[in-house]
Amino acid sequence: MAYNGNKRKVYLTDGKGSGTFVWVAGETSSNLSLQRNMIETSDKRSDHADFIAGRMSGTSSVTVNLDDTATESQRKMIGALYNGQRIFVFQGEISGDGAGAKPVNGTAYEALVSGLDRDFPDDAVVTATFNLQVCGEPIEYPTIA
Repeated sequence: MAYNGNKRKVYLTDGKGSGTFVWVAGETSSNLSLQRNMIETSDKRSDHADFIAGRMSGTSSVTVNLDDTATESQRKMIGALYNGQRIFVFQGEISGDGAGAKPVNGTAYEALVSGLDRDFPDDAVVTATFNLQVCGEPIEYPTIA
């Protein structure tokens, strides 16, 4: 089943997939890339490579219309970049709102803000893209067995 991209948003939370979900206001797009290192285990017995799965890692980004009056979530991510602090992120769809919200579809993870790119075009909206480094194990919703 196809999904409209506006159904899945980026939220900052108090914990990995729990707590109060605060939408990153002004969000226009986001992405999440999870990957696993591949460790080659082939030897001279075969002309074909063989692999085992190694560590998993991920990166993410969220682009927002920059708001200098500073929504709580944008300011929190800027502060996390400058202070080197981790943040809790949920990227997906929730049911409910605020403290009663629950993750439905998406990925919860802890992250460091690894970069901030601001774009100041002539005759267009000023945007900011936050680049995130996923730290530790992400949690998928619905959960994977």
